[in-house]
Amino acid sequence: SIVAGGFVGTETVTATGSAVALTSANVGTYTTSVNYTLADGSNGGLMGNYSLAASTGVQAIVTPKGLTITGVVASNRDYDGTTIAGLTTGALDGVIPADTMVVLTQGTGAFTIKDVGTGITVTASGFALTGTGSGNYTLTAQPSGLTANITQKAVTITGVTTSNRVYDGTTVAVLTTGTLQGVISSETAVISLTQGMGVFADKNVGTNKAVTISGFALGGTGISNYSLTQPTVANVNITARALTITANNQTIAHPGSLAVAPSLGTTA
Repeated sequence: SIVAGGFVGTETVTATGSAVALTSANVGTYTTSVNYTLADGSNGGLMGNYSLAASTGVQAIVTPKGLTITGVVASNRDYDGTTIAGLTTGALDGVIPADTMVVLTQGTGAFTIKDVGTGITVTASGFALTGTGSGNYTLTAQPSGLTANITQKAVTITGVTTSNRVYDGTTVAVLTTGTLQGVISSETAVISLTQGMGVFADKNVGTNKAVTISGFALGGTGISNYSLTQPTVANVNITARALTITANNQTIAHPGSLAVAPSLGTTA
């Protein structure tokens, strides 16, 4: 602001200043001069009766323009044992259209926890400005208000088979031991697998009989971060059980009497 002095009596005039163009549009501190245009005052002061010299050595400071980042969204993902969060690419808001040499470097995101959950807070960091014109701008803040979900990691069971068997009056199908696939390598020591069981739809002899598997389960620390699918096996057969026949010894009457035929019995 300026305060003019030297008026006659109570006369005053108004002054409008205009600075000489700076030597650069970029951020920095510059020295310039200000020229003034006078106008009549409201109390009888006439601009023609006065003159006002230009101000020289005026310091002008150009500060960086604040920019914001828009369009950043945190992505849902399956559990992977880390807090890494994927972020969509951000865009700069506020760049002067003529400044084409200002580029946003993509940052990274981190969940506040590594475990399965919904609406987990994601912290963004590392977004930065680059390019030859970046010195004229500053980021007002990193993206905020981000949340996303971590869902269970699906694990599978391999190596489970069953075999044809002979009829035994039950629906039990014997299974080989399964092996877990898909557990995060750093957690294999703390995740265990409980063996399940196989059941035929009925106990009777038949071919190409389906086996239903159930009961495989996860145990150990952190199992809530995983989902388990029961394995499947190929159809197998229940074959007929072989029977044997044995003769029970009988006493034969004296020749001349009626012979007694031996009775037969069966055994399984």
